[in-house]
Amino acid sequence: TNLQGVARQRLGRLLTNGVVDVSFDSGISISTDLVVLALAYQDGKVFASSGNFGDASLGCFLQRLNPDGQLDSTFAQTNIIQDWTVFGLTPRTNGSILVYGGFQHINGINRAGLALVSTNGELDATFTSPLETDTNALSYSTVFSVIVLPDNSVLIGGRFWRQGSTNRSAVAKLSPTLVWDDSFQPDDFGPLLSPTSPYGVVMSAIPQSDGKFIFGGLFQEVGGYWRRNIVRLDAQGHVDPCFDPGLGRGDHGYIGACALAQQSDGRIIAGGNFVTQLGNPVVSESSSNLTRFLPQSDCGVTRVYLGKDGLGQNFVAATCAPGGTNHLQLSTNLVDWTTIDPFPSNPPTSPYVYFDQLNIPVLDGGLFFRVKKEY
Repeated sequence: TNLQGVARQRLGRLLTNGVVDVSFDSGISISTDLVVLALAYQDGKVFASSGNFGDASLGCFLQRLNPDGQLDSTFAQTNIIQDWTVFGLTPRTNGSILVYGGFQHINGINRAGLALVSTNGELDATFTSPLETDTNALSYSTVFSVIVLPDNSVLIGGRFWRQGSTNRSAVAKLSPTLVWDDSFQPDDFGPLLSPTSPYGVVMSAIPQSDGKFIFGGLFQEVGGYWRRNIVRLDAQGHVDPCFDPGLGRGDHGYIGACALAQQSDGRIIAGGNFVTQLGNPVVSESSSNLTRFLPQSDCGVTRVYLGKDGLGQNFVAATCAPGGTNHLQLSTNLVDWTTIDPFPSNPPTSPYVYFDQLNIPVLDGGLFFRVKKEY
């Protein structure tokens, strides 16, 4: 209700020096029972989507504000976005707005996860979402991120089903006319290490100057590589083996990498909920919810990690290149090696091998570990 002591109801603007811009005032355009969910900027005007977190049945709303913050009377403010929420707004070159999120209907019309609004604010009746509508809130087709490519085609990330299909996707490409592009066949995201979430979810995405893309979210394995919650794909949608986050960040019980940015030196900043629990090794690496990745590492290698988890238990973990079976082995003398039974949830074909203190034999003296790959 105020921004740095200046009355501003849900929306305000700062000058470059951080001081409130008194020339931009939206007044009471956005009700106090709503929160602003997404913003976009086009030709000096501001688009804002707002909704009620306490009662999703009330829907979300889309408004356009003039450069001074007042409602644009030429833009229809009557659209009701139903069933769930809006995660983003993307202006298009023709002046229309691509609206995306977890909603399934707008004004009672099927628009699963994607909708197009014309320059006057009216729902574009000629556009039909290529995603499947579902009445089960746990399986809504949801788009969390959008990248507009130079030819006006669009990459979408989230968790969704193609219309008429039972195959779940985390990444897809739409043509400039926003229909499904069958020429783009990305590697599979998933599975998660959770029985209730067998497939991965993409929540954030950024393009890179070389035509590749960084995706963040909640996933564990992509295209046979271990890529916990962050991965780089090439222009065809295949995993770049030279962007290796190691153990990665976060776990299947948390949000994962929901925000990404790239610095001028090529390093990637990832933000999200990376705190983990109960024996997962990642907690000892990062619990700050903010981390940074170097632009490149060795390609397609196997790495072994030693450490302590959040409960103080010793762990051994390894990330392996795709293919074959992976066996963790233990030695006390670097001559005689014994294969250790894997952690129950990880089959030997998994690119991720994890063993904690409960699985490691208690022996006097030092222990050595290695991974043996068999084809």
